[in-house]
Amino acid sequence: MTDIASDRESLGRIESLFFEKCSTPFDGDYDSAIESLSFTEFRLNDADPTGLKRAWTHFLGGVFGENSSWEWPCNVGMAEWYAEHDRHLHAIAVYEHLLREVHKRGLDESEGEYCGELQQWLQQLFDLCRRQGHAQRAIHVAGLIGDLHEEGVVGAVEYAEVLASIPALHRHELRETLEREHVEAERRYREVFGGLVAEIHEDTKRILVQAELVGTETVRKIDPSAAPLCWALAVESEFHHKVYRRNKDRLDSILSERRPRSKQTCGIGHIALLVEKTISDPLKRPLVEKAIAPWRKLLSVHHILEILTLIQEHRNQIAHVAERGIYTLGRSNEFVKRVRESGWLTEFLCALQPATREY
Repeated sequence: MTDIASDRESLGRIESLFFEKCSTPFDGDYDSAIESLSFTEFRLNDADPTGLKRAWTHFLGGVFGENSSWEWPCNVGMAEWYAEHDRHLHAIAVYEHLLREVHKRGLDESEGEYCGELQQWLQQLFDLCRRQGHAQRAIHVAGLIGDLHEEGVVGAVEYAEVLASIPALHRHELRETLEREHVEAERRYREVFGGLVAEIHEDTKRILVQAELVGTETVRKIDPSAAPLCWALAVESEFHHKVYRRNKDRLDSILSERRPRSKQTCGIGHIALLVEKTISDPLKRPLVEKAIAPWRKLLSVHHILEILTLIQEHRNQIAHVAERGIYTLGRSNEFVKRVRESGWLTEFLCALQPATREY
């Protein structure tokens, strides 16, 4: 017997038992029929949210045809049975099918069909999604429960219990988002910086990955300052390792009393001052360019002094909020546009690498 024929027979046995007993949840008499379903044997752990939402619908379509729908109360019984037998993903899939049927039939017909059980199974779907860590879906279902509360279908106490879970779900959703974006940050870092990945200092690489992560819109809405700080640190790191450490004595002589203290990184302010001094002194510039290999390329970077000054201004505001005001998302957006999205950062990092390379 094929799976379809076997599944149709098992579903028929379940339906016959329900017409005989007319109650849910399903008792032990249903066990053998439900266990024999091919759907019960499906592993749903690897299903994406969209696949999980449609899994039971697709199963029934494969057995009865796309335009056929199994008895509604039997679907409720199946969902309850799967939930009671710790097959929570299977239960979610059945409840999602029921939710889709509600959308198709409309609220009035759905509520009458379920004899008032709509609130109970919708609450169960919410709880299952929450326990399985499907935060985004749970939040969506919570919104539906809120809509049904407005329609008088869901009680105030039940709705309040759902609302109490929302803050934790948002935190979980944020963690999920950050985990996904960490992978995306790695990909974006390699895509944006291309051949530079093999050339830049290891410290700079690690900083850039973090910058790409905290530079996403999700994180910058929470902390607008983290991304500008990380990208500024990347500028400082690469300059310190590729230029300053190798030419410390000469650069310190240019900076004089404003040179970095012992063990201090050559920061944005130092870099901006070095650029300014060599650009403004026609006698000093050729001497520095001759002594320090990357210096000519560095000074040719687009708007080099303007952008370094901008980075310094942003860093100073972040460090002195009390005097300069809160660092806003708008300021962060300005930094991202001018430093990262314009390609300036890539150009700056390229200028510090060995000559003759193309990026």
